[in-house]
Amino acid sequence: METQEDWPSAEERRAALAGVSLVVGSVTSGIAFLLSLQGFFVARGAMVRPMGFSFLVCLLALIAFLIGVPSGIAGLYSPRRRRAALGIVLSLAPFVIGVGTIHLAAAIKGFHFLP
Repeated sequence: METQEDWPSAEERRAALAGVSLVVGSVTSGIAFLLSLQGFFVARGAMVRPMGFSFLVCLLALIAFLIGVPSGIAGLYSPRRRRAALGIVLSLAPFVIGVGTIHLAAAIKGFHFLP
């Protein structure tokens, strides 16, 4: 039978949530970056309508926001505040990283976006 001593303390749970925020933020930001790297393989002068890309990046940003930010806010009250703060920043970054990288690819490769 489990006792109260077997359960992790509130401080340990909050430290774990800081780690969750960091992992969710870094994984979703990395996936958004990898998705946007496909823009570097588009032919010069092509006209592109990236609706699927936009949907995936917005979905990643929503997942990161709904999981990473609340976990990071809870983790701010733990001894691992820096990890939680970095997790919050990374959880807010997937949309910016994805859109920024695809626009960088458009500037370098010379393709255009259709409305």
